[in-house]
Amino acid sequence: HMKIKELLILIVKILILLALVSFLFYHLFGLVAKVYQERQANVKLKDEIRLLKKEQNYLENGIKALSDPNYIEKEARIKLNFKKEGEEVVFFVSKEEKERMDKGLNNKNYNKGINKIKDNMLNNFKKWLDVIFD
Repeated sequence: HMKIKELLILIVKILILLALVSFLFYHLFGLVAKVYQERQANVKLKDEIRLLKKEQNYLENGIKALSDPNYIEKEARIKLNFKKEGEEVVFFVSKEEKERMDKGLNNKNYNKGINKIKDNMLNNFKKWLDVIFD
């Protein structure tokens, strides 16, 4: 009877020890998973910070450019066909468009080419109005 009793006590001790070890591994695994999730979140936040800094740098450069009179003049020349006194604005026309305009002139359809130029000038004037009153 003694040996069976000792064997039962030993089995109970082993079962308790296994339960404790299982409990500890379960919690350890939970902590490891939480650390992994936190690191992933940290990586995402660092990426977001990097992107926001890049955007901030872009916006700061834009602000600097908008305070530079040379940049403003360049943009006005490009986007609004702005010119200084004594300068001429040149419109570049594709080869196909030039051929169509030439055909119009040869067919006594001169007004179409002139109207197109007038429309371009009117669009330029409208752009100026948008800039001024927007």
